[in-house]
Amino acid sequence: MAPSLSDRSSALLVATAVVLAASSSLFRVWNSVLSSNYMDEIFHVPQAQSYCRGRFLEYDPKLTTPPGLYAISFVVLKAVSVFKSGVSSVAHPIEDSLCSTSTLRSVNLVFSVVLIPVLKGLLDSIHGRHRINTAGAIAIALFPVAFFFNFMYYTDTGSTLFVLLSLLYALRKKTIASAAASLIACTFRQTNIVWMMFILAQVVRSLLAEKADATTRAQVLDVRIHELKTVGSAVLFLRRLFALATANLGYILLRTWPYLVVLKLFVAFLVWNGGIALGDKDHHIMSIHVPQLYYFCGFTLFFSLATSRVLQRIQTIPRFINIWSLFWIGVGVVVMAWTIQKFTIEHPFLLADNRHLTFYVWKNIYRLHPQVRYLLIPAYLFSGGVVLGNLAQRQSTICVLAFSVAVAITLIPSPLLEFRYFIIPFILYRLHIERPSRPALIAEVLMAGLINLATIALFLGYTFEWPSEPGVKQRFMW
Repeated sequence: MAPSLSDRSSALLVATAVVLAASSSLFRVWNSVLSSNYMDEIFHVPQAQSYCRGRFLEYDPKLTTPPGLYAISFVVLKAVSVFKSGVSSVAHPIEDSLCSTSTLRSVNLVFSVVLIPVLKGLLDSIHGRHRINTAGAIAIALFPVAFFFNFMYYTDTGSTLFVLLSLLYALRKKTIASAAASLIACTFRQTNIVWMMFILAQVVRSLLAEKADATTRAQVLDVRIHELKTVGSAVLFLRRLFALATANLGYILLRTWPYLVVLKLFVAFLVWNGGIALGDKDHHIMSIHVPQLYYFCGFTLFFSLATSRVLQRIQTIPRFINIWSLFWIGVGVVVMAWTIQKFTIEHPFLLADNRHLTFYVWKNIYRLHPQVRYLLIPAYLFSGGVVLGNLAQRQSTICVLAFSVAVAITLIPSPLLEFRYFIIPFILYRLHIERPSRPALIAEVLMAGLINLATIALFLGYTFEWPSEPGVKQRFMW
């Protein structure tokens, strides 16, 4: 017998409560060990505290992102202040004790709890309601890189929450709410405008489906990539898609105007700011860093080993080996080798900061020998094939293309290899692949839990010092 709505709601409530209790306990330990600002918190926390004191026109020039995190923190803490002290406190600055580092970090902890029902709603919308979706939401919420930053005052948790909230509203056909969530997401991180465009592509496909007949849906909207076997069929697909979109352009514009308003606001910001990065623009210059896509594919395959059906993918390889597939694999190898040679970037921050795990990945793998980056090409090809194959198995060509373009636009311009930049694309990938089996979900949760325990224990339990800063404890982190 299928579980009732009340049973599913109860399961979600219990699961969320368990995660909240565990996270709260870990949060207390985290703050008892590390009560002072660490890493980028030295910029984020003082800025939020300026807002708490009512100094809204002050902005640290080292900050490169908009003030969404600080503004929402101010609203939340002001509400708490009014609740504690009464309405008379509305006109007064928030007391310093209520705007401490640990209290500000707790804002992200709240975001992380809200994220769980959002993930559950997305799984229900994408795959259909099922009791296993609660476990799926918990598994995704435990994704190690994202989970780690729930305990720091960084922009990642809020940025992820509002992007996913925007997608959830879009799938539920609440366009204004979806665009509003995307706007808020952009105030956390400017590049979230790209994820709004990915969401917009999903909305447009849904709108076109309302106007298309069964034949058009089969030939355009529901086409899977494996059906486009030749260049000619791919070109024909794109022509049909373009014709369908232009024929319904007025209807699309009428129904998607909230997203267009956000897009216009973003363009106005670019003109006003003279670029996408605020503040410290010198260290955030856009580049052409194509290998970021290869790193992302390897990263994604590793963290989704339990759910990506890797063994099944390996077993299907012999069926696809023929003269043409070998030819295209050869082309892919040549193109990847050329892009690795021409567009690999070693950012100064990557090589100078041994607190980030990416420092050791680069030092111990990519700098082991000059040819290592080329020897990894087969691994890149395989991981990219698995990632795209899993998406294509469940999603339409439009969705796969929109996701691929969004990932490319988000990652290629970034000169710095940093795992935090992979959080949103990884979670979106995980949401859109085939629903995993129960054993796969258990394995995913166990893997995530072990990695979380290891990385957080390393962060909290082991410190070292730099010769240039004696007495200052440094810690390892993502």
